[in-house]
Amino acid sequence: TVSNWKEALSHTAPDKSNLSLNRVISSSEGSLYVGVLDPLAKSQAVYHTEGDEIFQILAGHATLYSGK
Repeated sequence: TVSNWKEALSHTAPDKSNLSLNRVISSSEGSLYVGVLDPLAKSQAVYHTEGDEIFQILAGHATLYSGK
């Protein structure tokens, strides 16, 4: 099931890494989350032991550091 991600994010607040995050797809094969970082905000480092991440910048610009 896919939800309206813009509507879903309107009800979330930034977490400890400054991201407003919401799951928009969930199945036995995986999940898709959408996150928003407010302009000029910085996100803290995040570490995952499982799963892959794809980042897409829809507006503005960002510097992303990935890896160990």
